[in-house]
Amino acid sequence: MLKASRYSWLFLLVALSACSQSKPIDTLPSPWPDGQMSVVSMGGAVVLANEFQDLIVVLDEDYRANTKEVVVSATELSNAYLIETQDPLGRFLPTVDYVAKDLRPLLMVESQQTVSDAGWSLQSIGSIEPSALATTSLGTTSIGQLASFLERTYGTGGINILIPVAGPFSNEAQYDIFNTLGSMTVLLIPSSISSAGGSSLTAPADVIGLSWFSISTNVETLHSFVLGRMLP
Repeated sequence: MLKASRYSWLFLLVALSACSQSKPIDTLPSPWPDGQMSVVSMGGAVVLANEFQDLIVVLDEDYRANTKEVVVSATELSNAYLIETQDPLGRFLPTVDYVAKDLRPLLMVESQQTVSDAGWSLQSIGSIEPSALATTSLGTTSIGQLASFLERTYGTGGINILIPVAGPFSNEAQYDIFNTLGSMTVLLIPSSISSAGGSSLTAPADVIGLSWFSISTNVETLHSFVLGRMLP
């Protein structure tokens, strides 16, 4: 009951904040430029207003100000939203969420922040559509060499990795690496799946049917712990 009342209070507080800064009620918000929007948190949660469905992204269910200045960025896909967070002050790890659209006018998304000292965070995100997310191929590498591979493009900073529950997650396992529409999220597809079906983003039905993990960390930590040790 306490948690429910906390969310009710959070919802009211964020909704009132959004209303106080919005356009008149007879005017719809403008569509996001290029399908993307970023908001800087004032603490606890942010509102991303869209034409047909607004998003509330919850960073801290207690609405504490310790998540102030976390940047929340959303990319609108045809059937989902890709939501990333990053902390320019380095207190928290990045996060990534893939959230399916529905018919509700307001969608609440949990994006709880994890302190940087934790090293990485792992969550199951269910099914995604790889072809809707990926942009360009970065090439192929093994899990053991992933940190060095990503460092050439992303430096040693924060990174989100989307990987299917396909295993085996050995250091020698080869993966095709793709940029995504997000600014700090990459998508990995086992080379064994792509070689069996041609284009790894369009051909194999196995990829579409798989569940996915997201691992949020930084490239420097990947050098020390290797992705295989972060996966269950």
